[in-house]
Amino acid sequence: IQACDALFRRFGDFMRSRNPAAVYLYEVTSDDAAIFAGLCRDSLATATATSQIQRLRSSFARLLPPGVMNPFADVVMKGGDEAIHRRPFSPVELRAILDTARADDFLYPLVAAAACTGMRRGDVCCLRWDAVDLDGGMLAVKTSKSGRRVEIPIFAPLMAVLKERVGNGGKFVFPEAEAMLRENPSGLTYRFKKLLVEALDAAPATPDGVEPTAPAEVEAEALAAIREHVRPGPKRERMIEAMRLYAAGK
Repeated sequence: IQACDALFRRFGDFMRSRNPAAVYLYEVTSDDAAIFAGLCRDSLATATATSQIQRLRSSFARLLPPGVMNPFADVVMKGGDEAIHRRPFSPVELRAILDTARADDFLYPLVAAAACTGMRRGDVCCLRWDAVDLDGGMLAVKTSKSGRRVEIPIFAPLMAVLKERVGNGGKFVFPEAEAMLRENPSGLTYRFKKLLVEALDAAPATPDGVEPTAPAEVEAEALAAIREHVRPGPKRERMIEAMRLYAAGK
């Protein structure tokens, strides 16, 4: 029930943004459905996106007046049963991506935010200032996929990006990216894929099955930084444990 409520709220918010004049289900067009499906496809895992579109298609079929075409009837989501196993970028690859992105004033802040937080594309583009605590060095965001509120430490590259944008006069940290996400989401994906091709062609690949590890001096430096900058409590202990597991190759 919670998953359905979250999906319906998300679709309602999408329609209010895309077409505020639409009030009834029969005013939702096939173009509206296709664009929303594309947003799901770009921001969610394939299986999750497929199940959400199927849920909307079924709901519209039951609730539309007789004889009205279901706008989700022709929306196709391929690969819903496929399991996708992703390998994280190695430290060398990540450095190459960040270094290459620096030449793009629009893309670099988004790449830095994604790399430092692990947030999805939509959550990065729609990051709001009211979720940013610069003094405390933390983000508190509600993720688009799960709807849960999570706390994320602000690492140095992202802190530098945020400080440059303080006072931009809007509610979004990256207003240009938020606008592009609404108007041309595929453009964001294209630009990032182009960046990856340029960056990773020059970066040495990480062999399959080899987990990144941190040298002892790096682990010690990281643990010292956590203890210095994060207040004592369960949050700090979780961060310390996560760093130790990473350093051990877990």
